[in-house]
Amino acid sequence: MRSIRTFLLLTLLATITAVTFLSLLLGYRSSLAKTDALFDERLKNLASIIVHANHDLTPRVEKTLDLKPSVFFQIWSHDGVLIARSGNAPEHQMFNSQLSEGFHDENYADFRWRTYILQDRLFKRWVITGERIDLRYEIADKIVLSAIKPTVMAIPLAAFIIWLTVGFGLKPLRELTTQLGDKKADDLSAISIKQQPKELEQLLITINDLFNR
Repeated sequence: MRSIRTFLLLTLLATITAVTFLSLLLGYRSSLAKTDALFDERLKNLASIIVHANHDLTPRVEKTLDLKPSVFFQIWSHDGVLIARSGNAPEHQMFNSQLSEGFHDENYADFRWRTYILQDRLFKRWVITGERIDLRYEIADKIVLSAIKPTVMAIPLAAFIIWLTVGFGLKPLRELTTQLGDKKADDLSAISIKQQPKELEQLLITINDLFNR
C-alpha cells in the first residue's frame, strides 16, 4: 500500500502543478497581448517620428538605413514613388490595394508582416513601418518565457518543502507506531504522545480503552 507521505506529496504536487500551469497559461496569453500592443505602439511611434523628422521628398533608395531585422520603414510619395527605405525593407510596395492608415497584416516574401501606415498630408507622403510577425513573436516569447522560467523552476523546490513538511506532520504517527512496536505482551500501560494532534486523539482514546479492558 502506498504511504500517506507519498500520497500527500503526489496529490499536493499535482494540484500545485495544475494550478501553476493554468495561471502561467493565462499569464502567457495576457503577456503576449500586452507585448503585442507595445510592439504596435512602437511601429506607430516610429512612423510619427519619421514624419516629423524627415521632410525630404527626393527619392534616395540607394541611401538605405540599416535597422535590426525586427523593424523596417518605407516612405512613399503620393504618386507611388519610393522615396526612402531601411536596408531590411522590401524594395516594392507590399500592398496590392489602396493605402489606408492604420495597422495591417500582409504576406510578403514568404513571411507575415505587421505594418502601420501613416499619411503625411503636409508633404503628401505615406510612411510605412513594419516588422515580421515571426520575429515579433520570437522576441515576445523570449520576454514572456524569461518571466515564467523562475516559476517553473520553483516546482521542484516546492516538492522538497512539501516532502519535509508532510514528514514533520506525520512524526506523531511514527511515534505512536514506535511505542506500539516496543510494547511487551504484558504491558497494558496507556500510550501518550508529547505533541498529540487532534487527528490521533480518538485513535489514542480507543487504543488506551482497549488496554484498560
